[in-house]
Amino acid sequence: MYYNEVNIKHNFKEQRLNYKKMMKKIILSMVVLSLSARAFAQTGGIGINTPNPNSNAALDIVSTNKGLLPPRVALTSTNSPSPLSAHVAGMIVYNTATAGTSPNNVSPGPYYNDGTQWSSIVNVSTLNTLGIPRPAIYQLNSTMGNFLSTQGIGQKQILAPVLEIANSSGSGITYAGASQITFTPGLYAITFTYEADHNNGSCSLSSYFVDFPVGSSGTQRVHSTASHVSGGSSNHGGSITFTARITSNYVWNIELGRGQSGNCTGTGMTLYPLSTQVSILRISN
Repeated sequence: MYYNEVNIKHNFKEQRLNYKKMMKKIILSMVVLSLSARAFAQTGGIGINTPNPNSNAALDIVSTNKGLLPPRVALTSTNSPSPLSAHVAGMIVYNTATAGTSPNNVSPGPYYNDGTQWSSIVNVSTLNTLGIPRPAIYQLNSTMGNFLSTQGIGQKQILAPVLEIANSSGSGITYAGASQITFTPGLYAITFTYEADHNNGSCSLSSYFVDFPVGSSGTQRVHSTASHVSGGSSNHGGSITFTARITSNYVWNIELGRGQSGNCTGTGMTLYPLSTQVSILRISN
């Protein structure tokens, strides 16, 4: 009698243990099935916070108040994969370090890997670090009355006052003031835009020129001729563009000259501000 009671108690404990094991397996299976149903769409894409991930996405994350936090690592330079073991095309990380030597140095921010090196994912507002060329712009800041009134054909006059309104690092030029620009060696596209009128008698053809810088000290003269009505409605304008190869540091004055093909001379010419300007873009070294 005693033996049977002990045996029954033992069998009961064993059954309870087996039941608990079975329930754990069932619960685990249900959890896995639930996660699988939540994570995978029919196309195999993974969705987080969505039961229907985009069919073209391997991973579709949905949130209205959270972001994606990539791995934060300390890169050592753009040409080294470290701390990764190798360059992997498509890899994206957030770099936390300031390291390396120019031009392979890195600074904090997001980076992607093209399989051979790291490249910074830079905000477009910081164009200087992207190496995208931008023009330096110089603008006539006040009306110049009776412009070229004492200059004959082939003579020129400095624009003043001129305001530097744009100039970024890498432009290759510096502005010393007094309408004087210093070029460093390189290839430049220079555009001189003018807006004027010439209210003087019956003249109807205004001719101008710009002596663009060339080489280390030479110039190349390019003309522009504008036809217009006579009198108070003689407004006219134009642009003169030239590509200049500068071979050594060159100091150039912003000037506009009187050409030889017009019939307007003497007083009465007005050169207008803002719309009269010079744009200089460094194309290459």
